Amino acid sequence: MKAMTPHLVLAPDAAIDLQMHTTFSDGTWSSEQLIDYLVHEQFGLAAITDHDRVDITAMLQHLAAEKQLPLLTAVDTKFPLMALRSIILSIHRSRLLCTSIMPIHITC
Repeated sequence: MKAMTPHLVLAPDAAIDLQMHTTFSDGTWSSEQLIDYLVHEQFGLAAITDHDRVDITAMLQHLAAEKQLPLLTAVDTKFPLMALRSIILSIHRSRLLCTSIMPIHITC
């Protein structure tokens, strides 16, 4: 699959949302409905960040690529015993960009 974001340039007023959930976790819309909405509303960039669903990232990227939507897929993972929460953004192209919300740091 070809990456949708290698040379992405966003307008200053581009619509961006980097944390959305589908019905695969606690969202209201299916992945197809959410991607259709994002395309219809002309979002410049989005990230779907379903809870604990690493298994759906490739499918989400494929759906978005079919509709020419720049999409970052992410996994919102909770660590309740340590009260930690991290988000891992994966950019399809055999690369993985890892970021985290304090208090931990993840490196790849």
